Parts: sequence; C-alpha cells; structure tokens
Amino acid sequence: MAAYERGDYEAALKEWRPLAEKGDAFLQFIIGRMYRVGEGVTQDYDEAAKWYRLAAEQGDAKAQIELGFMYENGQGFPQDYAEAVKWYRKAAEQDVARAQHNLGLMYGNGACGLSWEGSGRNYHGSANTFGSPNNDICVYMRLIYSTLES
Repeated sequence: MAAYERGDYEAALKEWRPLAEKGDAFLQFIIGRMYRVGEGVTQDYDEAAKWYRLAAEQGDAKAQIELGFMYENGQGFPQDYAEAVKWYRKAAEQDVARAQHNLGLMYGNGACGLSWEGSGRNYHGSANTFGSPNNDICVYMRLIYSTLES
C-alpha cells in the first residue's frame, strides 16, 4: 500500500498484480479501479471489467457495484440493464446502501421492464435505513411511492 499511497502506481501494480492473479479480491477491485479511472495506467474499460468481474464473482460488493455501473452505462461492453441489475442486486443483498440505492433507481426508472412495485421500493427503503449518501432522494422516492399508492 505504501507505493500506492505515495502515488507510485507502477510499483503498486507490479506488487499487486501477482497477488490479484492468485485471487485476492480486494486487490482485484483496486486494480479494476485503477484501469477504470486511468490511475497510473492508461484508462481501459475492458481491463477494468476483467478485474472487477474477478472480484465480484468472489462476492466483493464494491466490485459488484462498479461492474453494475459499467453495465448500466455501457463502459467496457454494450449497455445491459439486466446485467447491471444482476450485479447491483448481489451487492444490495449484502446490505450495501449504494447498491440498494442504484437498484432502487433502476426499478424506479423502469429499466429493462422493471416495475415500481416490489423490490425497487424495498431497496430504496433499505438504502435510506443504511445511510445512503442520497437520503434526500430516498425520501423523495418514498413520497412518490406513497402518492402512487393513494
């Protein structure tokens, strides 16, 4: 971590890649992030997706959220709302507020034919309970839901 913290991303990547290749999910996530934002490497969504997927398949919630975001926005592969929902849901089921919020928005927006009823409402409620950084949005969405139900 010292190399990364001092901004020597090349040395950090050289140190971390072998560990990530052996299955370290945290380092797979970090390497994925480096490639997604171009931190010390050339930005490469395909490479980011590869590393995020390795971590996400091991249950790393942050990687699942990032993979969901990439699918939702067509970064590294064609936009695919069903895949985005799949990965957001995996993280949301681990009680991660950001994933619950994103999933709730996808339900609220009717992404890939999802309805307002059911999970979207539940995930927004959970996100608010778990301290989502967008609590005002969650409150607003609850108002919309209650208006629709009246």
